[in-house]
Order: sequence, then C-alpha cells, then structure tokens
Amino acid sequence: MYPFGIHKKAYLFCFVWVFVSFSFAQNIINEYSNFDCSQSKLLIIPIIKNNPAKANQVSAAINQIVFYEHRDQFSFWYKIIATDEGVIDCKINPINLTDSYVVYVYKYSKDDFCNKVFYGKMKPLKLTDFHKNKDVDKVTFDLPQFQLKVKKAEAYYFCVLSTSASNCGHTLQMIEAKDTMNVKAIHFPCIDEDEPKSASKKAIQKTLAKIAVPAQKTVLDTIFVTIKEESIKNKNVEAVLKIKEELTGNAVNIINTGKYSYKIAIEKGKNYNVECSATGYKNFDHSIIISEYIHPDSNIFDIYLKPLKAGDNFVMNNIYFYPNTYALKKGSEKELNYLLNYLTNNPEVRIELQGYTNGNNRCKKNKAYKKKGSEWYFSGSAKKLSFYRAEAIKKYLVQKGVNKHFIETKGFGGTKMIVENPKTLEAIEKNIRVEVMILKDSGL
Repeated sequence: MYPFGIHKKAYLFCFVWVFVSFSFAQNIINEYSNFDCSQSKLLIIPIIKNNPAKANQVSAAINQIVFYEHRDQFSFWYKIIATDEGVIDCKINPINLTDSYVVYVYKYSKDDFCNKVFYGKMKPLKLTDFHKNKDVDKVTFDLPQFQLKVKKAEAYYFCVLSTSASNCGHTLQMIEAKDTMNVKAIHFPCIDEDEPKSASKKAIQKTLAKIAVPAQKTVLDTIFVTIKEESIKNKNVEAVLKIKEELTGNAVNIINTGKYSYKIAIEKGKNYNVECSATGYKNFDHSIIISEYIHPDSNIFDIYLKPLKAGDNFVMNNIYFYPNTYALKKGSEKELNYLLNYLTNNPEVRIELQGYTNGNNRCKKNKAYKKKGSEWYFSGSAKKLSFYRAEAIKKYLVQKGVNKHFIETKGFGGTKMIVENPKTLEAIEKNIRVEVMILKDSGL
C-alpha cells in the first residue's frame, strides 16, 4: 500500500465525486460507492520546512515514487496540508504521453468532508479561486498547471482522474518558493502491458518459460496438452489450464506453445489435479495419473470439454467497464476472445447477453469525457447502462464475424444483485457483471 491511500479497484470513489460533484445531481451514487477519501497521499507545505532531513538547506528538491493500489486505477488522491502561508505551483503530467488526466481540487472541510464530496454537496474549486488565474473560459479540470495560494492550517484534496483507456501513472510537481517536490505515481499493470518488449520483461518471461530441474533423481517426461471440444474432436478450445501435484499441491509449470496447446513436465505414475475452464464449456476438474492417458506415439495428453446446453448460463469473468460508462476497460479483450472462440466453434449457438450493475442509481454525464465518444459520455438509468454494456460486447463479437442475429441483449440494472448491500470491492464486482444465457445449443 503506498503512502497515500484511496485506491484502485475500489475503483474510484473519486470517480463518483467527479461525476456527482461538478454541478450534477446531488443524489447520484457511482457503482463503486462504498469507498471514501479518508486514504490519500499526504503532502506537507512548506516543502523543506516540514522535511527535517533537508530543513537546513537553502533550497532543495524532494523526489518521491509511489505505486498505484488496486483502488487507484481510475483515480488517485492527494491531501495537501499547509503548515504555513504560501503559494504553490502545481503541474500534473502523464508518464505515458498517450494517457490523459484531469484534476479536481477541493478545499478541505472538517465537517464530514468525504460524504459531502461524494453526495455532491461539496464542489471543486472554481478558476476564480486559484491564485492569479482569471481564465474563466476554461473549467477547472482542463488545467494541467495552476497556482494555489494556501494559508496556515488549511488542507486541500487533489483528485487526479484518468480519462484515457490506459493509465500508466502520472507525475505531480509542486514548487513552493525555491523548493520543489516531485511525486511519481506509477501504475505497474499498465507498464507491463504497454512495454511487452522491454529487456526486463523478456528476461522474466525467459526465466518463467524454463521447466525447473528437480534437485533429486526424479525423471520428468515432457508432454504436450491439447484442449478440444468433446462433441467434435477436431475443434480446439481456448481455455485456462492449471495443473498441480496431488500430494504436495505444487503447481506444475505450464508453457503455452500455441493458442490451444501447452507443454508440461510430469512424473510417470504420479497423481495430478487438472483444472481446465473455458467460456461456454463445463469445467474440467479431475485428479488423474496423466501418464496413463498420454498417446504413446505423440506424447500428447488431450483434454475434452463439454459445451454448455440451452438454458445454461455463465458469468463473463474479467470484463470491466469504466464506472458509469459502457466503455470497455483495457484488458477485457482476452475474456471476450474466449467467448468468441466458443461461438466460432459453435456457429449455430444463440446467446443472450445480460448486463447487471451494482444498484439502480442514475448516472449523469461527466464533462471530462465529453470528447471521448458516446460510450463514455453517458446519462441515464442503471438499467439502460447495463443494456448498453451488453450491446458493447455484442458489437465487439459482431465486428469479429459473429452473426448479429444470433445475439440478443438485455439490461437488468441492479434488479438481480448477487450481494445485497455490498461492503467490499469483491462484493461490488460480483454485482457488476455480464452474464451469457445459452438460448440454443449446437444440438450435439
């Protein structure tokens, strides 16, 4: 947990604030509404006076690096406390130039501040509230750089909100008198995705790709695992595979050698627990002696999965939308491609995509997203939002070649909550989901 706080896939309590607080309806509550602003990155002004290690220096720069937590992936919060009077120049830039951010600044009020912001009763500062800033043609969150005059014992909150599909992190620079504070807030998941060719990642992948050689004289056989559909043996299935030693529970190293095949090393005669799951298919979970099921001529171990039947339904895991939008979050494509694989294997299957939200609160448009497209700039009921999310998935599948007449969509909003009155992020994410109902199966 980095020194400040409010976080990530607690997604964005800040988001809510942004949606609500900028003169939108005061009773709007975001999907991720159970989190407050009590945790944030704390910064003290004056910069040097309040840092004993550099208090004797005439001027200095203080550099800090912090890391996004799960709840910070959409918004990042700072709390600035002034122990003396002064003016600070603030500048926020994205680490990755393709990312974009907006900033909301709130003046702290001791009287239930977080709840007031959350319910729209506390508004962000206006441009006229900033030091020497008379550019009233711009709204506050359009300013990447501004001056803030602070007084002794005052406190401010900065909400740095991501407005792009990716979020690699940002830098906050604050200059007060001759002193500078630089804070670099890093979002590792984005860095991992956006820099797949980095030398460090290649080295890690190379290391992970090696099958560990046992210290003892245990003889391992390298075999190949393929995953296929039970009813039609020549149909390959894209799935998630996990194999553990039955006795010790140690995971077997699995190397992906293609879209539907894997390479592993096993010991003859030993029991292994094999788990295999794929979108549109029943889970395979068995404890077996793999060596007894290997083709002797090819060293291949086949796993056959049963497709679901009409009336069956399943939840699309790892499908995420930006709060109060029907814009798919980066990373959802992998799960969508699992569904695409199932529908491609079974072109006669008809499905219904069902969208659900965490509650039935209405959503209002966020001006920060005005130029990003209709999927970002949404206003309406939770039911309407859930329907549009189902439609967004349908659009993706149709663009990949699935017959649009074989996909129906419905939105249920918060009428079928899995967890009533959720208090944790895990519970909230169970409610925010897209389910797939099989209307017509392959008939095999």
